[in-house]
Amino acid sequence: MSQLKEVYRSLNSAGAKPRGCSTDLSLIKIMMIDALKAVDPEGLANDRLCKRIVFAESRDDLWTLRGDVMSAVSLCVGESSAFEVINVIDEVFQSGTYQEK
Repeated sequence: MSQLKEVYRSLNSAGAKPRGCSTDLSLIKIMMIDALKAVDPEGLANDRLCKRIVFAESRDDLWTLRGDVMSAVSLCVGESSAFEVINVIDEVFQSGTYQEK
């Protein structure tokens, strides 16, 4: 999980900051799905949640799904580790890279 958190931080660093709404949403989706795949490589337990993430149409939809992601991750690695992963995902939400139109 620590490697996953470092990858997320590097994606959100100055060199890879998303510039637009679709890029920002895509990055958040990738981060959420990667977190689920890290704890469930087969993807069987979280298949429905992954599909909900893929088909989310807005930032608000993804914000709502982050609670489900945290619950799923915490079942496998514990609440403290899940909270750390969600904090990294939250950095993208709070980074100001998303511009509502």
